[in-house]
Amino acid sequence: MNKKKDSMQVSQSRLDWYQDAINYETNPAEKTAEGFLIARAPVTSIGVFSYRNPDGSERRELRLPEEVFAEESLASLKMKPLTLLHPDEKVTPENVGELSVGSVGSDVTSDSYRVYVSLTATKKDAVDAVENGSARSLSCGYDCDIEWTSGTWMGMKYDCIQRKIRYNHVALVPVPRAGDGNAIRMDSAGTPTLPDMNKHENNTNQEDKMDKIHLDGADYQAEPQVIAAYNKAVDRADGLEKELEKARTDAKEQLDKLTAAKSTVEAERDSIKERLDAMEKEMPGKIEKAIKDRLELVGKAAAAGVEVKTDMADADIKKAVISKVFPSANLDGKDEAYIEARFDCACELSATKGDEKSRKDAADIPSANHELSAQDQLDAAKKRYNERMDGAWKDEPKNKEA
Repeated sequence: MNKKKDSMQVSQSRLDWYQDAINYETNPAEKTAEGFLIARAPVTSIGVFSYRNPDGSERRELRLPEEVFAEESLASLKMKPLTLLHPDEKVTPENVGELSVGSVGSDVTSDSYRVYVSLTATKKDAVDAVENGSARSLSCGYDCDIEWTSGTWMGMKYDCIQRKIRYNHVALVPVPRAGDGNAIRMDSAGTPTLPDMNKHENNTNQEDKMDKIHLDGADYQAEPQVIAAYNKAVDRADGLEKELEKARTDAKEQLDKLTAAKSTVEAERDSIKERLDAMEKEMPGKIEKAIKDRLELVGKAAAAGVEVKTDMADADIKKAVISKVFPSANLDGKDEAYIEARFDCACELSATKGDEKSRKDAADIPSANHELSAQDQLDAAKKRYNERMDGAWKDEPKNKEA
């Protein structure tokens, strides 16, 4: 996975401060009859602000007008809780009663450089801190995305840009709260300067809370939850890469199977085509032979005195001829070889009988040169008739069966 730092945009929590925001000379506060303190003051601004990293290096973050003055960002400041110093956690409905010392009003405005709010301090310790000057600075607690894009703005170089600024609370603080550039910001609204890391009691504690992350050959410090979110994103990306690789492998295996199946089908198709081509070449001769054989079979059946119907199969014709010549023949259960042998015998016997009859008929016919009287012709006809009648009751000769 590509882990370039420049491609990351991480959501972070920020604490921006405005030193001496409640200034009795330029922004006099008012005290109500109940003892509450009401004031209007700037809480943040646009610009490039510098921060010292835990390793001592400097980082410059740009707060653009379109981000600082965005309608969604300004709206998120309205009616937010006012706290005395920054709490160790975000202000929520569960802890607001304990942490809140007042609130921000709904009239959040801006000029071309600053953002202004009205606020009310309602608890005595907060009112006292403002009046005695121990907590006149304002610090915004908010979330934002960090875009790692460098450049130059209004002649000032920057290393990254804050995006989607959303506020959680505003705190009364004595000095800007120190912290690492990745998680906590202390922006000076008047003259941007590096906060003095030695003046606040939480400096060491903040550094101790940071973990290290190794990116592109370098070590960086970040809040544990930031590193955990980053590692989770890396693990998810790695998991997606593995799933993608598995999908590629499965797709290749499936493609190989389909290719092999296609080759098999093509081979079978070619074989079938070759057989069809061969059959097409042989078909005219086979048809001609089949017609010739059928005509020959019908001729043999006719010679045996069998009437052939058009729907009779060859085997049925042969059996009819056998039964005609050998009336007592039993053909049930006989195989094809037996039928063929009996059929050949029947055809031969039928042909022999035909020849004998032809010779006899020829002998009975008087010679053309021999003139018979009418009486002789009548006597010869009667003789032939009686001979046919005498043999009509007899069966076919059995001693001549094959």
